[in-house]
Amino acid sequence: MLDIYIVHNSPNSEDIIWSTPMDVEPFFHFLDADSKKDKSKAFKLKQEWGARKNPFCLVEKDSKVIKAFYTESGEDAIKQLIKYLKNYETGH
Repeated sequence: MLDIYIVHNSPNSEDIIWSTPMDVEPFFHFLDADSKKDKSKAFKLKQEWGARKNPFCLVEKDSKVIKAFYTESGEDAIKQLIKYLKNYETGH
């Protein structure tokens, strides 16, 4: 089972994920960096992985991190995540 943590500051980010067809069925954990409820969790996760920009995505399998996506790389992290998930079943 894949657990995916997505730190964002736009509700549109969640809509993009839910509207994208995927062959895998991961469990998504959305953390809104601008909300009072999620702000500290989002900051802590980004700080732990050295991310500065939103969105930031982290993929875990069996409680082990297998991939992280940073917006700092030049491409939006959610777009990177979607590409990864579409290719996940085929072995990347």
